[in-house]
Amino acid sequence: MKVFFLETVNSNKPGTILDVAPGFARNYLIPYKKAILATKEVINQAKSKLAARSRRNVIEEGEAKNLASMIDGQIVEVKVRIGAEGKMFGAVTTKDIVEAINEKFNITIDKKKLELEEEIHNAGRFGCVLRLFHNVTAKIYVDVN
Repeated sequence: MKVFFLETVNSNKPGTILDVAPGFARNYLIPYKKAILATKEVINQAKSKLAARSRRNVIEEGEAKNLASMIDGQIVEVKVRIGAEGKMFGAVTTKDIVEAINEKFNITIDKKKLELEEEIHNAGRFGCVLRLFHNVTAKIYVDVN
């Protein structure tokens, strides 16, 4: 019996069409909404969704490459309070850096896409990497003063 998986089951990812035992499909996959019967209509819908997803990924990757070329190698300034002995109060977080990036370049970036090379606990220039897409990254420098 051919089924179209809606969830991950035994290393079969959603969108996979597979021939399984009829009892497995009737007693487990279909009642628990893990899969549906793979009719021609379902297969065609799956192919169209896959094509749309790949087109969307191509567009998003192009946008990420444009953004990376604009940001790559740029310097962002983050101001913090520094004590009399040159010690900083707390640390500079990814949230602080992303806010500075968003303000400087007038864009919106999620803080989860920013990777610090090291924790920032003092003043100076530090490098960090923005992962904008699967294989698109941009290196940006943070001036802390």
